[in-house]
Amino acid sequence: MIDELRLYVALKLSFSGKIRGKKSMFEPMKDLHGAKSRNTFNKRLEKLKQLNWIGYNNASGYYFIRSYERVGSDLGLRSSTCAEFNIRHLTNFRMFVFAAIVGKKIKSIEYARRKRKGEHRLVPKYWERTNPSLPLPFPNYTGLPVSAMMELTGKARSWCSDLKNLAEEAGLLQTKERLITVDVVPKNPYIKEWLRDEYPDCYGRFSTKIIKRGKHAGMVRILEQMPDEIIPLIRYRKRKR
Repeated sequence: MIDELRLYVALKLSFSGKIRGKKSMFEPMKDLHGAKSRNTFNKRLEKLKQLNWIGYNNASGYYFIRSYERVGSDLGLRSSTCAEFNIRHLTNFRMFVFAAIVGKKIKSIEYARRKRKGEHRLVPKYWERTNPSLPLPFPNYTGLPVSAMMELTGKARSWCSDLKNLAEEAGLLQTKERLITVDVVPKNPYIKEWLRDEYPDCYGRFSTKIIKRGKHAGMVRILEQMPDEIIPLIRYRKRKR
């Protein structure tokens, strides 16, 4: 559906609401709608007709592009928040949609925290420690693990991971690696083996670092890789009704 959505948005941005014939759409808009062949374009256009996102009058030959409000109402979308979109985003449309979905979730979590609703349904529990012997404080930043992105998009882990990186390259979001100290222990050649045995489910997220200065110099810091901090670079605003 992402390709059909891209075509719909391209049509909305290019025409006032109606257009006559397919010839005016395919070749002049090729860089915007992304279809490489006329056959692919026609299939996507037909899908939009089936969805009733566009209408067609056989007598006049005109296509009528439904409004965003009409499409949103048909889809049962109730949120009044929208992401600001520029025509240049059509060239990286898939990344934009991914970043908009993830960014909206981040904004919702931040809002819930500002309202001091730590137990609010919008605040995920992805950071809870399952093993109480290694307590983990709730992080003071907002991030989402790839597993949460999979839940939001319904896509595979590799797809979400790749899209996150591509969205960052496109300037749609920013990520920052986050590591937290979970323990400081005496230096021992068997630390990694101990961690593997003690915490088999999350061992892959642990790393160790020798402390060189301070009162713990010579000891080993055990670090855990947390979900990256995600900073949305897309602007959101309330949709006018």
